[in-house]
Amino acid sequence: MQPQTAIEQLYNQCRESGHCHVLLDPQAGSPFSEQIAALDEKLAPRVHLRDPMFAGSPQEAPMLLRLPLSELPLLELLAVHAQQEATDPTSSPRSVCAFFQSTAPDASVASRLGWALNLKVERQGVYFRYFDPRVFLHLSHLLPADTLGHLLQGISAWSYFLWDGSLAVQAIPESNSPSPIHLQLTAGQWQAFETIEHFNATQRLFAKHGLPFEPARTIELFAQVHAAKALGLSTPDDTAHYLACSHHAAAPLSQHPAWPDVLMLLKQEVPLAEALAQLCSASLPAA
Repeated sequence: MQPQTAIEQLYNQCRESGHCHVLLDPQAGSPFSEQIAALDEKLAPRVHLRDPMFAGSPQEAPMLLRLPLSELPLLELLAVHAQQEATDPTSSPRSVCAFFQSTAPDASVASRLGWALNLKVERQGVYFRYFDPRVFLHLSHLLPADTLGHLLQGISAWSYFLWDGSLAVQAIPESNSPSPIHLQLTAGQWQAFETIEHFNATQRLFAKHGLPFEPARTIELFAQVHAAKALGLSTPDDTAHYLACSHHAAAPLSQHPAWPDVLMLLKQEVPLAEALAQLCSASLPAA
């Protein structure tokens, strides 16, 4: 029996309800804007999230589109485009971010998704782009299940593409909370979220050099990235380069006798790649 394609997976998820919600980010480009604009809004309603970043231009805010299965060809185009964005290590925007299931009214779901864009870190407001697949991937292991369910109440399953082209389907825990919340984190908790940028830089570099970085090992790899970042590597590129060189050397470079000297050079703003090549004879082969 052949494995299901991504579009078959999406179709099977949507068969019972007869539609699929798609979350789009106009700021990352709108490759199918004309096709979407041509849809009958009664059959394919759409609503932009109330995003404070785009208070002056609400049409640029993330858009929720409820696409009926009668528009399966467009759903397939969106899925293929999302997959292409996910598998291209040089592509930073994600114009097609998620496909999800919900029986709640669209306005209610959009309101929840809008609220979730803002969180507090030690009482300071932070714009939380949680819907980007490269961030959403980590929510289930960085947030308690009840918090995730509260943030995304009304949504039963959230699907998005991973960097290997596979479709991830995240079940959302049920929540009976009567009102939306602004997520509040301590500075320590936010440090884990800051690791996401380092994780993504590492994934891109590993892909560039053909090194293994499997989605199935996400939690293990995240822990490795977090530990590398804690060594004193302040930038995502440095963390990525350290881990890639360590993989190529088949040993953590922090165990090298010259590692303290590497850290000293970093404090003098010497690039990590130069410091590792000079003191540890560690470098990456040409991509």
